[in-house]
Amino acid sequence: MVIHQKNLSFDRNWIIFEDNYLMVLNKPSGLVTMGSTGEDSLFARALNYLQSKNKNQSKMPAKLFACHRLDKDTSGLVLFAKDDRSLKVAQDLFKRRKVQKEYRAVTLNDWPNLAQIENWPMQWKQDPQVFEKLKAMKASGKDWLEITLPLYGIKTKSRVDFEKGNEAYTRISIEQSGSDFSLLRVYPKTGRFHQIRCHLAFLGFPVLSDPIYKGPKSSPRLMLHASQLGFTWPVNKQRYDFTCPLPSIFLEMTRPS
Repeated sequence: MVIHQKNLSFDRNWIIFEDNYLMVLNKPSGLVTMGSTGEDSLFARALNYLQSKNKNQSKMPAKLFACHRLDKDTSGLVLFAKDDRSLKVAQDLFKRRKVQKEYRAVTLNDWPNLAQIENWPMQWKQDPQVFEKLKAMKASGKDWLEITLPLYGIKTKSRVDFEKGNEAYTRISIEQSGSDFSLLRVYPKTGRFHQIRCHLAFLGFPVLSDPIYKGPKSSPRLMLHASQLGFTWPVNKQRYDFTCPLPSIFLEMTRPS
């Protein structure tokens, strides 16, 4: 759907943080982060909001730049910069992997015990290339699975590819399990295209309602949410740790019975 920017609505409840240099928004599922000129997007709506606000306050026209992106159907935290310098600083942080990101994902709940390698599915263990890219971990009193399967992005989809793929690092733990579904904590250290979605699908646990990676259609939306974003801003050495609420459907679907 394409609509003129002046008609784009912006919900101020999306604003998690805003100052003269940065803006952090909670993107709703179903809205692209960026789009072509005039296309409905979080960027277009936020810029329209800032320009209207600045016009009313007799300020210079607002600028806005997306420092990274979320997939259209993924909800959660997105960082924007308000000037060129802040954009360059933020992009450098992402490039040097100095931004800590946490996601929540919902999958089917028949996960094995992540810390007990002997109980892992055969598909994880029968291929030596796959097995060596998986590692059982314990941290903060929880069992974790470290995934370093290389990814190769092709247009609208990624795949695990040991010849053409680039390093991709994802760490997951099971936070909560209901009768049918599990809520995962996911930490991607790298930011490859569709990294979380592809890694989980390759392991046999695609994110619910993921049409690209054949996730079970058990929910009205893709069950992936960017819940935390943290970094130290080099300009003033200030630490920022942003969080946004987990959509209620994530907890409802994984509530223990």
